[in-house]
Amino acid sequence: MMLRIWLRSALVALIVAVVSLTAAQPAQGAWLPRISRVVLNGSSNAILGQYFSGGLGFELGAGTVITLGMTYTELRGAEPLITLSMTRPISPVWNLTALASIGDLGGDYRVDRLPEITLSRSGPLAGAALTYGLEAGVGYFVVRPGDLSGVRGVVAGRIATPSIRLGSTLTADASAGYRHYAYSAGASHGAWWASAGLSLAPAPRLSTALTYLRQIPSGSSPLLFDAMGEENYARGSASFRVSPIATLTHSQKYSFISRSIEERVYGLSFAAPGGVTLNVSYDDVPRKLTASISISR
Repeated sequence: MMLRIWLRSALVALIVAVVSLTAAQPAQGAWLPRISRVVLNGSSNAILGQYFSGGLGFELGAGTVITLGMTYTELRGAEPLITLSMTRPISPVWNLTALASIGDLGGDYRVDRLPEITLSRSGPLAGAALTYGLEAGVGYFVVRPGDLSGVRGVVAGRIATPSIRLGSTLTADASAGYRHYAYSAGASHGAWWASAGLSLAPAPRLSTALTYLRQIPSGSSPLLFDAMGEENYARGSASFRVSPIATLTHSQKYSFISRSIEERVYGLSFAAPGGVTLNVSYDDVPRKLTASISISR
């Protein structure tokens, strides 16, 4: 019953969004921000139940987008969705990102960012042998359910190898990093992680990958939505390009902690001309359907 309601709501929202995108353009000489994208997505989790969100993105300027829409969760019902994001280079190597939102989602929770400011940079390290990324930021968050709130600071860093060719169709890569959160309530939460992967493309339309990830956390998050748990898993994936616009995917995740398959995902994606992207996937371990539609122009 809820699935039918979700699909019906998604269809209505998609029709409204497409009509808005194609028909509600400004008259010559009138001022109206350009509609740059339509975003719709929905799924379910143990905290919010079934959820759906959708909105229209208006481009206010280079690197600045405001999104207006609605978020519906089984737990809280319908709420307005408003996000304002801005990205600006502030030096040849540093970028500044500011994000303010209400009615948005984060992890398995409803999260308002009021706002969140992040500085980031990336580039080559040791010549071209490695790449690096650095991040530092601060934000004020309100998390529901639970009405949790507080300031969180973050610092993070990573290093990664470029794709290393081991043969005509086989490549390898590796990366490692650390992320640390500090909270106004006095708590701290961090995690070291490392991953390694192999990719094989035995045919022009077929590609496969195997990834191993190990993550070791410390402390805990009072805001819950950004909690980083212990991870020790291998994930295998394959994708087959059925046509120039359609791709079939499958992946499985095996946890060495629980000694079980935690994800078994079947997916279908479409990338049509004109910036239309559709992704549908089904994980038959928790029996969870996820769908998203994005229209950019």
